[in-house]
Amino acid sequence: MDKEKTAYFLKTLHRSLNIPIIYGVYGEEFQFFQPFKIITENDSDFIRSRLSHVYKKFTTEHALFELNKAMCMNGIVANRQTHEFVFIGPLASTAATEKSINDYLFETGLSAKTTKKLTAYLNGIQPFTLDALKNLIVSINAVINNEILSTSELTAIFDDATVQRIKFAEKDFNRNAELQDKADTVLIEEFNQKMNYCVMNGDLEGLSDLLNNMGGVPYQESEMSSFRESKIATFGSVFAAETVALKSGISAADVGKTKQFYLTRIDNAKDSEELRRLSINALYEFTKQVKDYLSQKTKNPTINRAINYIKSNINTKLLADDIAKALHVNPHYLFTKFKVETGMTLTQFINNEKIKKACYYLMFTDKPLIDIAVFLSFSSQTYFQTTFKQVMGQTPNEWRKNNTYIKKSDG
Repeated sequence: MDKEKTAYFLKTLHRSLNIPIIYGVYGEEFQFFQPFKIITENDSDFIRSRLSHVYKKFTTEHALFELNKAMCMNGIVANRQTHEFVFIGPLASTAATEKSINDYLFETGLSAKTTKKLTAYLNGIQPFTLDALKNLIVSINAVINNEILSTSELTAIFDDATVQRIKFAEKDFNRNAELQDKADTVLIEEFNQKMNYCVMNGDLEGLSDLLNNMGGVPYQESEMSSFRESKIATFGSVFAAETVALKSGISAADVGKTKQFYLTRIDNAKDSEELRRLSINALYEFTKQVKDYLSQKTKNPTINRAINYIKSNINTKLLADDIAKALHVNPHYLFTKFKVETGMTLTQFINNEKIKKACYYLMFTDKPLIDIAVFLSFSSQTYFQTTFKQVMGQTPNEWRKNNTYIKKSDG
């Protein structure tokens, strides 16, 4: 098929499926079909960097795809003789959430303008399943390379954990109980690390996102070979959550009552689905208790409202005047009363909360310090680093080195 007919074919696909598609010759100018212009008009290097990676690392493969940890997907078809290529995506999978999409776009390094447009686009289009993307790539490959491939012959690209992630994602896409029982070991370990962080810090929002992304609490297949063993695994998850919650400093008596309540319910459970619900509910309950324990409580309802406002808007640039305006109070009153009620200045409290959020990104992502600083609305990377050391007693890089989650697959 000549290039004009190929372009027409791809444009028809784009119009039918409403997905971003770009077509061109590697090293030359690109053709794109709206809404892919969202990227190329502002950040053409986004595509070039990915194509460069593919052409350098994969020298013979024709059909490739990516499923990243945010559960967003891309596909590439390349003709190695003519250097034609088709880039499909990014696409939100059915397992992606609004938060995971935002995090993915934040990590790509796209400009703020592009990120804003692309976020709105990805949140607005119909999600794709992994199987649908694979079938689409196979169909395009038949046109570009006159070659018939099966979906199992596609090559996964961009990171070494993709294969493991695919195994888990297929369970989430299909919502099949039998498949969901076979969650990948690497993902379970990562889940446990993030779950521990959320429980110990009372991060209900983070826990909710984690459970949504993972389709619930993942189990090893060996743990789920019988209902009795499922019950034992669920008992274990409750004991583990209690242990993590206690690390926050909360009273053992408080979490002990919660533990006993769920142990009784688990013992009386009738099926595996009930066990799953109980394990999730227990995680939420322990996390909520820790959140309440860690929450800064004062006798002044205005200051309590200010604290809640700060925590809910921690990624924004928080100024006393803006907070006071949102709460309809006098800025001087807010600043003065905040120190009296909490023992910290408003600025100290805001910085502490921002650094808590920064710790999550340092531990579980490889985002550069400058990106974290900008994301949390620090005025500069230097100010972020100075503030971090004041709060944590270490530089961000030192803290990351001592606390980063490292997958076994990374060696």
